[in-house]
Amino acid sequence: MPNHPKNWTRLPDVSSDVEGFELGVAARSSSIMDGVDWLFDAGNKRFALRYDGQPAAETVTHWLADLILPQLMAHEGHFVLHCGTVSCPRGALGFIGPSGHGKSTLTASLHQRGLNLISDDAVVLSQNGQTLKAERLYPSLRLFPDSIDLMFPNIGSTTPVAEYTDKRHVTFAPGPASAPLIALFRLADPSDDIHISRLTLADACIALIANSFALDPADPTEAKRRFAESSKVARQIAVYDLHYPRDYGVLSEVHELIFKTVGLDYPEPPLA
Repeated sequence: MPNHPKNWTRLPDVSSDVEGFELGVAARSSSIMDGVDWLFDAGNKRFALRYDGQPAAETVTHWLADLILPQLMAHEGHFVLHCGTVSCPRGALGFIGPSGHGKSTLTASLHQRGLNLISDDAVVLSQNGQTLKAERLYPSLRLFPDSIDLMFPNIGSTTPVAEYTDKRHVTFAPGPASAPLIALFRLADPSDDIHISRLTLADACIALIANSFALDPADPTEAKRRFAESSKVARQIAVYDLHYPRDYGVLSEVHELIFKTVGLDYPEPPLA
């Protein structure tokens, strides 16, 4: 699991029934789920978890790595996108969309097709000369059991993500930590057919804002920075809506259309 940024301090966890918890007069709270909050004092760069009952260790790890770390990174000035990412011969392809829309399954299927999985969860976007670089926070692949059975039938053991989800951590050989980002695909709601449409600049900007992390979305400084970063990304790379039925049997067709859209040769599946 990645550590939180070194200039932030994690204080001991606290029970929800404790009053007057000394985090700082400017402390704010953010809900993770019912009965679970994390408190942060951005001025003094300290935070703590607050919950009713002791969660499992893997659950705390999930909160820290997948929810809190990206928000702290965003507050530090990074543009962090909730995005599954794979690398292809020309660079990185990113997939954004709400949780549960299939980012992990799609990126895992492309990994099985022969592409390199960078991460299924979050990347930091930054300018690198004339290119936009996507860099993972940490290697991650989390799938539901049916996806594991189909795509990783010989995986052996997996580990739980958190006690309130059936998703499991899948061990994989990670691709490069970063790659030039060449296109983003927003996973639309499931549809009966497979098609891709390019978003307008305005819609692409809105999609990027909606799928980026922020410590305090209402903070004017953070909101202004996210808008500026989203606008810059939307002007630099194409952002598409990807429509397809959530059926494992059509994933090869989805792969083919993705590659056709970005002008790359469709990779042959690796030999068994």
